[in-house]
Amino acid sequence: MNMENGIIKYIQQHTFLKVLVTVGLSFIFYELSSLLLSVILAVGLAFALYPLTRALGRIKLGKTGMHPSRVAAIILAFVAMAIFLGVVVSFIVLPLFGQINELLKQLPQYTKQLQGDSLRSVLTQSGAGMPMLPSSVESLIEQSITSLTGFIASAVQNLVHSTVDIVSNLVGLIIVPFLAFYFMKDWKELCRMIVHLFMPQARPKVGRILTRTGRAISHFVDGMWKLSLLASFCVTITLLILGVPYPLVFGFVALLSETIPIVGAMMAAIPAIFVAFTSASPETAGYVALFYIVYYTIDSHVLQPEIMGRNLNLHPVVVLLALLIGGKLFGIFGMLIATPVAAVYRVLYDELWYYDGEEEEFRHRAVQERLAQKREQGFDSDSLTLEEEVAAEEEAFAETKAEQADCMRELTHMMEEEARKRADRARKAREEAERAGGTGPRGGHYNDMP
Repeated sequence: MNMENGIIKYIQQHTFLKVLVTVGLSFIFYELSSLLLSVILAVGLAFALYPLTRALGRIKLGKTGMHPSRVAAIILAFVAMAIFLGVVVSFIVLPLFGQINELLKQLPQYTKQLQGDSLRSVLTQSGAGMPMLPSSVESLIEQSITSLTGFIASAVQNLVHSTVDIVSNLVGLIIVPFLAFYFMKDWKELCRMIVHLFMPQARPKVGRILTRTGRAISHFVDGMWKLSLLASFCVTITLLILGVPYPLVFGFVALLSETIPIVGAMMAAIPAIFVAFTSASPETAGYVALFYIVYYTIDSHVLQPEIMGRNLNLHPVVVLLALLIGGKLFGIFGMLIATPVAAVYRVLYDELWYYDGEEEEFRHRAVQERLAQKREQGFDSDSLTLEEEVAAEEEAFAETKAEQADCMRELTHMMEEEARKRADRARKAREEAERAGGTGPRGGHYNDMP
């Protein structure tokens, strides 16, 4: 244990070694990306189905009052997911692909509509007075619009193709449901196996890392499901009401882009505004733009803080850098998983970067003493799950820290009282010295003052 502490402290004291370790871990993740992709998806699916599995496991069967076994609850959750996916494929996915194909066919025509004389007609209809502009200004505006529309059309086409590629790759990952099944079935045993690979003194920290990582991924998956489905529903219904073509396509784009913080709103809004401007009217495009501005303002300031909370505890700059790195390494899918991966890095950073062997040993002793006291009071810690065990240890350590904080407050209060008493004694001594030496008002030294 002392050797481990020495190595970790040595790494902590050298920034270059910290960077080297981080780069090494990132390189390993990159080299194993094809394998980690299936594992990450399986873990995400397991956490997504976990609430349903837990709810099914609490159902009472008949008059006996028995509950379904864990395996039965997991199988029922997968059956429910299969039925849901079948309904989605029949009523949403097939029409969605039809609209995607039609959109790809119409993209060249939409691009041409914004070039040439279309700008003049649009500005004339809107009362901008295009004929009054100088020819050089008119030419410059038309060239800018042509470049902008070409860029938007290319971005829309790349986004649609990337979406189709993601769906195609997901279909090929047959192993993911099987991994998710075993993760859900044997998650506690797997965590305990990982924990017991380490020395007894390090097991509480490893358990906290696994628990915090699981909580971060669970909060992210659960929150993203809710936010993505809500965004997809609102976008689809709004565009359908406004008469914009391909509402299912843009609803699906909103579903995916919701999982990409900061830049996701722009990715969802630009294609819809572009199609509304070319296929409907400038007024419709304005309404679409207004809807996206209002919705994503509410989403970023109300919905995400309310649903996601501050569980991930990531700074926006960290999220943006994670998005850039994930997009550079793995494309669109890398941007999708960038936030949870950054959250896992944050857990490792908090637990390992500031690791202090002496503090960890103190924590271990304090927790064991507190748990021993609770066992004497009838508390059974042997029947706890991993997460409950870690929570009990956190509670025991928090109680110890609270007692320490109370002692520190009492000590601080005593020191402040002693300091005040010394200050009072010093002030009285000065006053007595001033009176005895005649330096006060009675001594007459102040008589010469005006």
